[in-house]
Amino acid sequence: MPILPESFEYTIFLTLTIILLCVKVILAVYLFIEILERKRREGGKLKIDFVFSIFIFMVCLTISRLIYMIFDFHLTYFDPDTYFLPPNYIFWKIAIAISIIGFAFIIYIIDKKALHFKFKGILSYFPIAIAIIICLWPINTPSDFNFISLLGIISIASGLLLIVLFIYIAITIQPLRKTSLIITFGFMVYAFGAVLINEFVLEPSRAIFGPQIHILTYFIYLILKILGLVLISYSIKKFIV
Repeated sequence: MPILPESFEYTIFLTLTIILLCVKVILAVYLFIEILERKRREGGKLKIDFVFSIFIFMVCLTISRLIYMIFDFHLTYFDPDTYFLPPNYIFWKIAIAISIIGFAFIIYIIDKKALHFKFKGILSYFPIAIAIIICLWPINTPSDFNFISLLGIISIASGLLLIVLFIYIAITIQPLRKTSLIITFGFMVYAFGAVLINEFVLEPSRAIFGPQIHILTYFIYLILKILGLVLISYSIKKFIV
């Protein structure tokens, strides 16, 4: 059942989404200012470091959220029965692919800068491969869309890879231990929030608890995502790689 613009649920969802979008923009600006400050300290040289990778990640999330807003609030009105229809699923595919690319870029930079290219960038290829499959896989039925949504959850493994990498850094690089653990917690919170509103998870939740569960889920998703992103952005100044 669609959530129409004149409904209370639509207003709540739109408000929460705008709040999340504003937080992402603010954090992106914060990171950009930090990049400019580091560039000034480096004599005008732009450094492709962890701060820069988080900035790119935040930009990807912002663009992705804008596309998701078109998908949710203009094309489908949160009606799962329309997700698989063109051009709806095209917008969804583009949005999720952009967010996955952001994750992949962080993994690549961490491997190159903190781990001295120990994994030769291979770990970053996994989320890129998932993004390519999502973009190329044909969608003709609701089942097809649910399968791609499952791949979207699997792509959250990008976040799990980051968590593993930061735990490894916390164990092996003493000066970065505390910061790495905070960033690890931030990515864990963010990843859990992202999974909550995946259609593969929402569909059985609606069947069990009814459509009203959508509002509560969306609110928890918002809180977790904001908390995760703030923790990550707050800690990056002390993560010097």
